[in-house]
Parts: sequence; structure tokens; C-alpha cells
Amino acid sequence: MNAEISSVKTLASPVARGNDSIGLRPGEEATNETSSDGESDALEVGQVRGDALQHAERSADDLRALVFGPSWETEQSEAGRVSPFGMFPGYRLVRVISKAGDDLRQEVFALQFVRCFKNIFNEARLGSLGLTDYLVQSVTADSGIVEVVPDCVSIHSLKTKVPGFTSLLDYFVKLYGDLGSMSLEKAQMRFAESLAGYSLVCYFGSISDRHNGNILITADGALVHVDFGYMFANSPGAIEFEQAPFKFTAEYVEVLNGCGSQCYEYFANLFVDGFFAARQHCERILSLVQCIEGTNLPCVGDGEESISDNLREKFCLGESDEQCRRVAMELIESSRENWTTVKYDEYQFVTNGYMK
Repeated sequence: MNAEISSVKTLASPVARGNDSIGLRPGEEATNETSSDGESDALEVGQVRGDALQHAERSADDLRALVFGPSWETEQSEAGRVSPFGMFPGYRLVRVISKAGDDLRQEVFALQFVRCFKNIFNEARLGSLGLTDYLVQSVTADSGIVEVVPDCVSIHSLKTKVPGFTSLLDYFVKLYGDLGSMSLEKAQMRFAESLAGYSLVCYFGSISDRHNGNILITADGALVHVDFGYMFANSPGAIEFEQAPFKFTAEYVEVLNGCGSQCYEYFANLFVDGFFAARQHCERILSLVQCIEGTNLPCVGDGEESISDNLREKFCLGESDEQCRRVAMELIESSRENWTTVKYDEYQFVTNGYMK
């Protein structure tokens, strides 16, 4: 039985835009005659249309509130004012999901794996490449707690919450500003950074089951991956359907302004640089993975094949830098709009209702 601590936000639905017949009685037609009454009617019609348009087109703040609700900073501040512990300097509010009937040990390891890459990228002066780590604590063999990542929703939830959702790029434009604006470009850069970071983690960790319920997006435009039940030796249905090195859909490419754009090149360069950084510190990553070999974690498999040996091959240790760069670029090309990614999203939509 799972219990989730969360708050429910209720907002008014958007007001529909008026149609062209607004202000006319049934059967009446607009004429070109001019009169004081006609001018007054025209002004009233224009005002009504303008009011309807203002209600239909939500502002960025309204859209953010609709999708994410109050910011976590606001919620912490409000809770701190009424909490008897709010006056202490070390006060911090954490929202968690309490889980029962789930073995969280693999989830704990997965977050250690993500954290290892995050540290390596920081040491290589690449920043964290948008990687987000959060608390997962296994309490017993079949229970534990998972920290809720603040100010973010799943892409599935985003697509169901935004009225008339068409694409991620359209959502970015509505929330962050018009194409070419500085605010939008900053959000696209955060998206590119997190896409590069998680693409590397997913590739090296053979992480699968990447439907839109397991990929979150933050209020500032970064991606966050959660739920690492399938990695290394295990996959959904044990059929390894997702053959792409990582998820890189046409929708993601569009947010990067398309192939060949400056933002796309920024993502590709970060991916290649992150690949080299992971390669340079591969022994740290391999040592972590070797710690779980011989255990009964699902990701280890039946033990016939060494997951650390398979991982070692991905670092291209015997190749030149130029060959490694070529491999990294080929990973991007083979992942972009890969048909198995498309079909897996379609499968999840049909079977579980996750938006594509």
C-alpha cells in the first residue's frame, strides 16, 4: 500500500474564446451601415472579444500556477510560519512518498549511480549537467521513503494539465517567452544540459522504461528522471524492446530548435564532453557497480554475465580520442527519433494511458 503526502490544487478552467457571431442575434448578419448604434455595438463586440481573448490566453504566471501550483519555497515559508520548529536555523521541510511492498534497494543504488556521474561532471567543470539527486531510503526489505522532487511534474502530467497542449516547444514559448527571447533561451539551455546529463546516465546504466510518467520537467525547464526499476541486466517484460542508447524524441529535438541549431550543438558538445569525463573516471563508476554484483538485485540479472564487464566496454578504453568522439556522436544519431522509442511510448499510452 502506497501513501503519498501531497496537496491538491484546484484552479478555474480556461474561458473559451468567443466565436465570430458574438454580439449578433440569431439570424442577423453584420452590415456595412454606419450609425452611432452600430459603432457602439462594434465597440461592445470588440471589448467582449478582447476580454475573452485575455481569459483564454493564460499568462506565464497563470500557466506556471496551473501546472506546478505554489512554489516549494512559498510552501516551506508558509509551513515555517505555523510550525513550532520554524524558528530554528536548521529548519527544513521535506515532502516524501512512503512506500510499502516495494524493495527500494535498487532505487537507492540508482541514485548513487546518478550522484557519481553528477560529481564527475562537476569535477570536470561541466556543472552537474542538470542531474538531480534526491533522497531514497530503504527502511525494511519491502518498505521505505522517497523524497519528492520539488517544483516539477511528469511530462505526462504536464500534457494533461495544459489546456490545448500541442508540443513541448509551444509550452516553453508560453511559459518562458517568444522564440529568440533571452528567457526562453535560458530555459532551452537548462533543458539541453539536463538532456545531455541524463542521456549519458541512461546510456551507461542501460536504463529503460523511459515513458513520460518516469520523466519529470521542472519549473525552470530541466528534465529529471525517476523510477529506475529497469537498468543494466533487466528490462520491462525481459524483451529489451527499447534499443536506443537513450530517449531523444522529435519533441526534444524541437525544443532544441532542430538539428544544426546552436542549442542542438550545445547539447551535442555537452554530451561528448560528458562522455569523455565519464571515460576518464570510469574506474570510479565501475567500482560502484561492482559493489552490487553477486547480490539479488533485479538489475544484476542471473549472474551469467558481468554487468561491470559489459559497462566497461561502453567506455571505449582502447580507442583514440577521435574514435571516442565519433562513437559519442553516433550514439546521438542512433537515439534521435529512434523507432523503438516511439513505439514504446505508443505502447505505454495504449496500455497505461501515459501521454506520448
